[in-house]
Amino acid sequence: MNISISETDLEDYLADNLDIIEPNLRLIRRQHHTKYGKIDLFCLDKQGCYVVIEIKLTPNTNSPGQLVKYIFSIKQENPSSNVRGILVAPKISDEIEELCNYFDLNFKELSVEMVLPTIKFPKPERTSLIMHRLLKRRKKPYRPKRTSLVMYRSSKKQKVN
Repeated sequence: MNISISETDLEDYLADNLDIIEPNLRLIRRQHHTKYGKIDLFCLDKQGCYVVIEIKLTPNTNSPGQLVKYIFSIKQENPSSNVRGILVAPKISDEIEELCNYFDLNFKELSVEMVLPTIKFPKPERTSLIMHRLLKRRKKPYRPKRTSLVMYRSSKKQKVN
């Protein structure tokens, strides 16, 4: 069975388990908006420095540049603050590692196998994935319409008489 996870699944897990990335990180905000895009996890470390965390399932050579833009944006908003970045991915290639070192970024390799057991997937025997997503969006709890059952009963009564 081939199971894959999304960056959002990984982000959900890491937001609740920041110590895996670095001890004593405190989450400020998820999906923090900047003029260059959204920061996956915006944190504060034990020294009071801002930490920008970018999560990638398949990082490429543009990933460190994206992280640098986010750091630049935070430094523009808070000129006197120290800001650093961490790229989190299942595998960091040598080329990406070189770019991270050049831009003074940290990186953390995180195996997806470690995260998979903790992610809650919809149970296919109880509901389809589409129904699961629809139910998740509803504000009220889902209750099947009773009118169809009443109509069935009334039609059954008519046939019996």
